[in-house]
Amino acid sequence: MSVISDTSVIIPFGSKNADRIRVAAYVHDYYKNIFSDWNVLFQVSKVQPFPRAKVVNDAVKMVDSPLLLLVDADSLCPPEEIQEALEMAQEAPGLVYCYTYYQQLDRIPTEYCLLHANDLLKAFEDWPIKLEIPGASSTGCVAISREAFLEVGGYDEFFTQWAPDDLDLRERCSELWPERRVPGILRHLWHGYRQKHDVPMDADFRNVKANYEYLYKKQTERYKKQMQK
Repeated sequence: MSVISDTSVIIPFGSKNADRIRVAAYVHDYYKNIFSDWNVLFQVSKVQPFPRAKVVNDAVKMVDSPLLLLVDADSLCPPEEIQEALEMAQEAPGLVYCYTYYQQLDRIPTEYCLLHANDLLKAFEDWPIKLEIPGASSTGCVAISREAFLEVGGYDEFFTQWAPDDLDLRERCSELWPERRVPGILRHLWHGYRQKHDVPMDADFRNVKANYEYLYKKQTERYKKQMQK
């Protein structure tokens, strides 16, 4: 089986923020041009608060590719890391992170990348890193088989807007299969200033709070079930 021809890339997007729109267009062009043989779905929703989880779940139901690459509209991984992650997802079920180090670029490096959009690998040059998180939960660039994604139930659609839906998916996948990562980096592009706790400015903090309360409730319930075994 060819990994290239049997992969669908799903990029959800739902914002009116000008910086986000510019970055999302750059990310879309990156995947569309680097992986020209792939089925790249740029799924836009005007519903607010943005139902990211539902947008991804609905897109997965639309495709029949056995392999999925789930991508945030502000994140990039180098091609060789993505290829390796897809091969791992093909070999065994479960979530495969295309990176080990989650790295945020600040405004100036991001602007430079956008101005030189014809150089598709510009984002991976030796830029100053604003924030680096090893082993992050962000599903900004992850590979998984379509079968495994459906088996785990996809993203929980309670979560909307800026949410820990990626952490929730990670925890549920880890209950079924070993978590795997490809050594390397993910570059998160700047798309506006942020609130406290790294929450984007265009996110409703009350909605974020409700998301985390719901996640904590789910985690507590899972812990109680584990203790009863």
